[in-house]
Amino acid sequence: MKVRMADGRRYIEIIIRNELRGSPLAGQEANYVKYGEQYKVDPLLVVAIAFHESHYCKAYADWHNEQYKNCAGIMNGGQENGLIEFATYEQFIERHVALIASYIYKDGRDTISEIGRKYAPVSSHFLNNSWIGSVTKKYHTLWSLVEGG
Repeated sequence: MKVRMADGRRYIEIIIRNELRGSPLAGQEANYVKYGEQYKVDPLLVVAIAFHESHYCKAYADWHNEQYKNCAGIMNGGQENGLIEFATYEQFIERHVALIASYIYKDGRDTISEIGRKYAPVSSHFLNNSWIGSVTKKYHTLWSLVEGG
């Protein structure tokens, strides 16, 4: 029996909720799914990126979480301009999903590798491969929960 879309959405929310438990992003699963649907981006991909970038804001100091609410290292036009500050985690999630949507639909980047080269453009080949490998591994782990559930 196929899962209906509403049930599928709820199941994705449960997987994300369990993934975010104990982090500053706890309770934001519905926002990931809502903005994923709005921007036509797989919310599990965006969650996988937030995991790599900050372990869902757990990798940053408490003051950093409270001040920026930016769990994915989204910059103001580049490293030299610093992190974008968000008033709420929901605003961060919407901006993060919209950013990934622009890479996919505006730039035509439809693989994690292509997205990673734009998202994390670093001079070191090793660091870029680390980003791609980490996000790919987490993305596949999250999807294995969906497929195995």
